[in-house]
This record gives sequence, structure tokens and C-alpha cells, in this order.
Amino acid sequence: MARPPQKYQEGERVRVQGWAKSDIGTVASTDWIYHDRMSGWCWGYAVRDWDGDGPGLTFTYIPEGYLRSL
Repeated sequence: MARPPQKYQEGERVRVQGWAKSDIGTVASTDWIYHDRMSGWCWGYAVRDWDGDGPGLTFTYIPEGYLRSL
């Protein structure tokens, strides 16, 4: 399967939506991950340097669908 292009790049500031809250952070790294809820592969993003407490997610690499551009 060909990987689609990444939507976000390292160093980019993004909003991450958790189940109950959201926060803004910086993309630190990316990886091609398997996401159980989607039953498929997608880009995952390690996000650091949160403006607040983070979005309440426990992912090491957050699936692309949880991120939004600022």
C-alpha cells in the first residue's frame, strides 16, 4: 500500500482534539502506525510542548485524524 503524503510536518504547531478536551502542541516526529479504531494504517504524530495540560490522550503517536492545522 502506498502511503499518502503527511498532512503535518515536524516543528508545525497543531491543535489536537482528545475525547474531552483539546490543546495546541508542536509535532516532534512522525511514524506510520496501525490505528485500531480505523482498522488500518495512517500517519501518527508525536506532539510535545503543549500550551496547557495536553488533550488527555495516551497515544505515543497520535493518529492524523485527531490533529487540525492552526
